[in-house]
Amino acid sequence: MLARPFIHNYNISFIYFSLSVDISTWRYLVQALLVAYSGIYSSLISFVAVQFIYRYLVLVNTQILEILFHGWKSVVWVFYVTFFGVAWSALVYFCLYPNSYSKDYIREEFEKVYNISVDNSAIFILVAYNIDQSTNEYKLRWQSVTMIAGTVSILLIQYAIMIFCGTSMHLQMNEKLKNFSDVHQRLQKQFFKTLLLQIGVPTVLFHMPIFPVLLAPFFNFKFSYQTGIIYSLFCSYPPIDALIIMTVVSDYRSALTKLFGGNHQQVATTTGRTEVVTITDWDWCTSLLSAIIVIVMLPLFGM
Repeated sequence: MLARPFIHNYNISFIYFSLSVDISTWRYLVQALLVAYSGIYSSLISFVAVQFIYRYLVLVNTQILEILFHGWKSVVWVFYVTFFGVAWSALVYFCLYPNSYSKDYIREEFEKVYNISVDNSAIFILVAYNIDQSTNEYKLRWQSVTMIAGTVSILLIQYAIMIFCGTSMHLQMNEKLKNFSDVHQRLQKQFFKTLLLQIGVPTVLFHMPIFPVLLAPFFNFKFSYQTGIIYSLFCSYPPIDALIIMTVVSDYRSALTKLFGGNHQQVATTTGRTEVVTITDWDWCTSLLSAIIVIVMLPLFGM
């Protein structure tokens, strides 16, 4: 485990830093890993939003589906996910990069709790206010406001997409599926349940816990707390996501044994005829991406 990201909340600040010992002397490398880790979080939630768009178009408008998701055009969604990941990483790097004021504010507390020098650490700091020592006046720091506004905006965009697509699918599903076979109806309903769980789980595990961490500095609470436990919750999401897919979508379980043979189809008999239900390449890509994240990303960045 290289980066070992952690968070500490202290009064009007939160500190995003690394607990890594093995590569602590390579401070700039660890900083880069911390920035990349934050971007992965944004990319993950953006990828779930893309899955909602895909499922919505499968149900509502297959012509637009062919335009946006067929062949090389799927690369557009790679750029979509990457864009929001890079945007989140940029917010962390440019808005939370430590300066003398932020370092001095957390120095004593940080060194007391972790016995680590602020000056020699891979660290990013949000301090919500500039404090005028002569008048004890608090003034908002634009870097902190930009960070919160930017990250919250990214989340709101993804959630707006998911809520719109999810609500539309729920309202139109029975009507749109009535002309399809029972097997196809079952498959689409399983995918819909999977999407709901894929957004519900990270909402409970990570989004709900992280909002108090991000917003607490602006309320000037007088406390010092190790809030890095949320990264343990975040690291648990990719395997849970893969488990959701394999558990809810029964066709994956039966088709998985045929994966290496190149046969991604399940044959079912309904109403006296044989029907082929196809699991698309996009569906396989979504599940394989979850597996890649588990295998590659977590050992590199996780706790």
